[in-house]
Amino acid sequence: MFRKWLILLLVAFVFATWCLAGTHDPFDGTVWDIASPDINQSIGNHYKEMYDLRKGVAIRMNKEHETLATSSAGGVHKQGSARAFFQDAVPGTRIDGSAFTAQDNGSLWFDTNSTPDNKFYFLLDYSNPTKDVGWIGVSVEVIEILLSLPRVFLDTLGVTGDFAVNTDKFTVAGATGNTIVAGTLGVAGDFAVNTNKFTVAGATGNTVVAGTLGVTGIATLGDGSLATTQSAADNSTQLATTAYADRKEAILVTQATASIFGTRTANDTAPATLVKSTIYRAACDGFITVSIRTNDNTLDIYVEASDTSPDVKVATVQTGASIWDSVTVPVAKDEYLTVTQTAGTGNPTIYWIPIGTGGLVDQT
Repeated sequence: MFRKWLILLLVAFVFATWCLAGTHDPFDGTVWDIASPDINQSIGNHYKEMYDLRKGVAIRMNKEHETLATSSAGGVHKQGSARAFFQDAVPGTRIDGSAFTAQDNGSLWFDTNSTPDNKFYFLLDYSNPTKDVGWIGVSVEVIEILLSLPRVFLDTLGVTGDFAVNTDKFTVAGATGNTIVAGTLGVAGDFAVNTNKFTVAGATGNTVVAGTLGVTGIATLGDGSLATTQSAADNSTQLATTAYADRKEAILVTQATASIFGTRTANDTAPATLVKSTIYRAACDGFITVSIRTNDNTLDIYVEASDTSPDVKVATVQTGASIWDSVTVPVAKDEYLTVTQTAGTGNPTIYWIPIGTGGLVDQT
């Protein structure tokens, strides 16, 4: 009898071992063995097998999907769970090696060539997945869509070609950097071109131009505008038009309050009496007056700017019986003059009236 029960117990043990031969432990979903249990093996711990299978699927699904829940909830992709192709070679098949289908159109590929340019492509024609044919690089139209709404760039925006806003409202030539602004350019802070070549202080508006400022139109400057280079004869630092106006006003004031003429003199700078037949040079602007009170005399006055022997006659003094005559002739600074007698023997009286200071210098 004992032997009979022993045989039954041994048979039961062998049967249980055979039923559980393909199962594994632990039954927590962490073990994934597609060969266990064997396809032809009877189910042993079927409830544990089903639990382990469900647990294992959930663990792996939850890595890239929302947690599986009741009422068919969960399972949708998590943010960032989808992965684009990131490789050098043009993707020609799916990840598993199978051929692309129409469902794959819209896939993304980032080209990681030897010099990564961060260029990415869309698969738009699954039947010919080659570069620039089926895989189309992000186009100008896509960029336009991306920039159609206000965008904030947290780092440097690099543009290698031309840059244009609304066709021609703000343009920058990529080759030269030439910039055209069609509207108002508002700058709240300081403005600088090439560090210090053209600067505007935002707080004061003070502007410094390191090069030549060309103005083709009218420039309106405030009172007291100054030039830093003293190039005028009087060392005036005022701009030409302002200085001219100030000097003109000063002359008018001087005319109203004092004479612009110097002292009348009958002598040259030696001093010696001014006489006929002598060549003089005017040291300043002025007037020469020649008069004679002797009958029957003729005197000619010659003035010339660049000839130390003046022969340009500008006036004549002529006397007759009981007729006296005189003449006054203007002379510019550095002009040469002389009085020549062509008739008679009387001696004339010659006066020099300078404008300012300066006399007649004897050239003989």
